[in-house]
Amino acid sequence: MASKTYKELLSELDTFLFDVDGVFTDNRVLLYPGLDPVRTFHSRDAYAVQLALKEGTRIVIITGGKSAGVEESFTRLGVKEFYYHVYDKSAKLDE
Repeated sequence: MASKTYKELLSELDTFLFDVDGVFTDNRVLLYPGLDPVRTFHSRDAYAVQLALKEGTRIVIITGGKSAGVEESFTRLGVKEFYYHVYDKSAKLDE
């Protein structure tokens, strides 16, 4: 029996789980006086998230950071499961 190709295996996925820093960002944080740290996101990532949600894929974000701007950005993209300020990501995943 032939094993499945990676495309066949990927087609079976229904959920993607992501952290934020180093995944959606390039690890740079811009620091401006009087403002929360600013992270930059790539527009292609935003497009991919929107497309995945449109296709029915569940997107879950678990991050240790706490940023209203980051949460707002993912909410605007349509992500409904966003967990921030999580120190034990494995425990949150098990939950």
